Amino acid sequence: MIGHRPAEGKGRPPRLFGPSKKSLGNNLDLLSSILLHEIREVSSPERKETFIEHVAERLLLEISSWINQYGSEVDDLRHKDAMDSEKYNSAKTSKGVSISLSQRLYRTIHDLNRFHYYARWEAHVESPRVILGHCPYLGVPNEYPEICQVDKILLAGLLHSDVEQIARLAKDERGVTSCVFRVRTK
Repeated sequence: MIGHRPAEGKGRPPRLFGPSKKSLGNNLDLLSSILLHEIREVSSPERKETFIEHVAERLLLEISSWINQYGSEVDDLRHKDAMDSEKYNSAKTSKGVSISLSQRLYRTIHDLNRFHYYARWEAHVESPRVILGHCPYLGVPNEYPEICQVDKILLAGLLHSDVEQIARLAKDERGVTSCVFRVRTK
């Protein structure tokens, strides 16, 4: 339903139906691809890297802000300067109590899934792995690995740990595509 028409006499006003805004579609994937292409063309490698870091930090801030605004099990761990080098690896609550890596992984997975990543984590001998079962940017062509860099920085900021991408759009034995990140433990 998209609205009501003023009543012409007795009874309820007639309801108007039409396609939802979401079903009408948009050109955001196309626009994103063009913007990424232009960034690649006009930027030096150093400027491009800095730009990608800024985009990822902004995404981290927006996600953290959304989570804090709409309620989450997230505490003061995520705030404006989460990417600050001194605070980057400090996994403390507002009360100064350390948060374990498994707790940070749980919270990160929970938060990522609110943003359509279909994420999960697995314990491995060398270190835990975060598996992103869905890329919410799949509409952007595969020729832009910069999107993966954004996800890497986002994960590092949410986990307060270094991460390394070890698989990109890899298919498992069932044919399910995912991206895999190794969480570096110190």
